[in-house]
Amino acid sequence: MMKTKQLSIDLSRSLSLILLVLLASSLQAQPFRGCAKGNEYVAPVNEAHEKEVLRLVNVERKKRGLQPLTWNTKMARAARYHAADMAHDNYFDHASYDRGGRKVCATFTRIKKFGPGSAENIAVGGSTPAGTMRQWMNSPGHKRNILSKGSKSLGVGYYYKRGLKNKWRHYWVQNFSRVATSGTTGGSSGSSTGGGNVGNSGGNTRLAPTLIRKGWKGFPFRKVDAATYYPGDINYLFSGSMYARWDTKTRRMGSPLSIRKHWRGVPFNKIDAAFYWKGNNKVYLFSGTQYVRYDVRTNKVDPGYPKNIKRHWGGAGSRMFGRVDAALPYPNGKVYFFSGSRYVRYDFAKNRVDAGYPKSINNGTWPKVSFRTVDAAMLWKSHPAYFFKNGYYHRFHIKKDSAY
Repeated sequence: MMKTKQLSIDLSRSLSLILLVLLASSLQAQPFRGCAKGNEYVAPVNEAHEKEVLRLVNVERKKRGLQPLTWNTKMARAARYHAADMAHDNYFDHASYDRGGRKVCATFTRIKKFGPGSAENIAVGGSTPAGTMRQWMNSPGHKRNILSKGSKSLGVGYYYKRGLKNKWRHYWVQNFSRVATSGTTGGSSGSSTGGGNVGNSGGNTRLAPTLIRKGWKGFPFRKVDAATYYPGDINYLFSGSMYARWDTKTRRMGSPLSIRKHWRGVPFNKIDAAFYWKGNNKVYLFSGTQYVRYDVRTNKVDPGYPKNIKRHWGGAGSRMFGRVDAALPYPNGKVYFFSGSRYVRYDFAKNRVDAGYPKSINNGTWPKVSFRTVDAAMLWKSHPAYFFKNGYYHRFHIKKDSAY
């Protein structure tokens, strides 16, 4: 009789333990209840989607001459949590709600559990980064967050779970921060874990460059040292002590000519970099540590040149390079100067290198360009740009911020 009673007690205890385990498992399976604690971790559903949103944000910022945002891991955790919370509890709001519509947490109460955040964008319904970015850019308030001068970094959360009953299926969150990080500036990470295709991402894909002689028929040189657009639909390509003129109307390359003989007042035997600035109708020619300013109207070098590059482009303490390999003017009032594997962005009106430079030339900063050093660069009118390296070139789409 005692054995039967003891067995009954043991079975009762076992059942209690099983119920407690099941209850604990149930609680763990329902993490989106109440306000976030900040220690929650939601695994990325599609990290490539998230990094592509960051890249597209930086495309929009670059168009306006703004500093790119870097990836913020803490803000990404906050964004992924909120995207998942909205999906599981079937709501769409900046504040946090449990199922049934009970508000449990204010927006920044939640975000600051994960780290210092300054703004948030949310979106639902869209299945692609590009479509979701269009939603945000077409909304003044969301667009203002994306283009904020005070923001330094960004975390993105995307959530979709097949079979989960909710109204919008795809959930997106951007959490901005004024804290700078050392993270990437965007593009596909190559670690997609499902959820669909990334549209027009660029990602880690690099385009094969084109032979200069194939794209520029009659090109007489082995390589390009410098290149510049010139008023009248003319492009000048420099190589060694010579240059050749490409007429974009006739699509013909002229015969090689001597730089010193035909560019009046230019003291250099070789041009390292060149660009045309529409604002003052001048061409800037760089060689070694010096440069000259060439007047298109008078067809000669302005008085007082040559001058020292580093001393006159940004002044004392400038982050400008002492020697320049290539120069690329942009329609937004900036000039990109390349030296070795790095480049700087120069504000022409303010006569200074923008903060955060120099940067490396890579697929994240110049999407789909295969070169890691540049021999020459050129902007034709306002589009496209060209990068030259060792007898090859890339065309670069300014608005889409990608080689093509």
